[in-house]
Amino acid sequence: MIFAISNQLTGLIAGNDANAGVDANNMLSWAFDDKYISGGFNPKFDFIGVTGDNYTYVGIAGHNLGTIGATITITNHDVNDVVAFNPLDDRVLMFSVPARSGGINDLKITIIKPADAVVIINHVAAGVTTDFTAVTPKGQVVANDYGSGFALVPMVIPKKIKTTVNDLGAPVATLTKSIALKVKLDFKHMPRDFARSNLLAHQKYWVSNGFFCQNDNDPEQSYLAFDFVPTVPKAHGSTRELVSVSYQFLTYTGL
Repeated sequence: MIFAISNQLTGLIAGNDANAGVDANNMLSWAFDDKYISGGFNPKFDFIGVTGDNYTYVGIAGHNLGTIGATITITNHDVNDVVAFNPLDDRVLMFSVPARSGGINDLKITIIKPADAVVIINHVAAGVTTDFTAVTPKGQVVANDYGSGFALVPMVIPKKIKTTVNDLGAPVATLTKSIALKVKLDFKHMPRDFARSNLLAHQKYWVSNGFFCQNDNDPEQSYLAFDFVPTVPKAHGSTRELVSVSYQFLTYTGL
């Protein structure tokens, strides 16, 4: 699994199918307080992002690309790292890309769609990730991943249903509400030096932002995490070189 540890995007500029009445920078905020809506007159919608060099992921959340039958191409410093990706639905997408530099455009996202279809996107991000792999003071490489019991939230429809029944016990009205699922992530074997340096710095970003996460190297097994709460690390039961860490956060999957 990978977690974003930064978002390097500082600006977005819409190109084809741009909507003059909407600012493309609306997609920078992770809080879904605004969104971008394309013009709906061109079969191609594209936008350029200012990010800098060597980002390793691109995330898209709060979109309708599956609903309108669109495909996504991601150009990373003039190299197409993702080509004509066809989303299953409107779920959160997080793509891993090689660290690159140079070229004309830092990031370009091209969406091919029906000409009259309107693209809606709430949030786009690009930055660096961590896979929680670290090295102990004695040089042992520890590759951490989610363990048994970890909630695989992209595999469930996060809904809460309340049904009103009559005197006969028959349903007369149903209210369906989307909810944010709570996740707990535990790492039992985290190198102490990594926990007190890199991981502590990563937590500062996670606490203050919504951030993209991905399970199993699959763009469609991704989600946006927020309301991140770390717990106090605990000394390992066998060695002082390791600690146990635990995190809780809420998730948005787009399902």
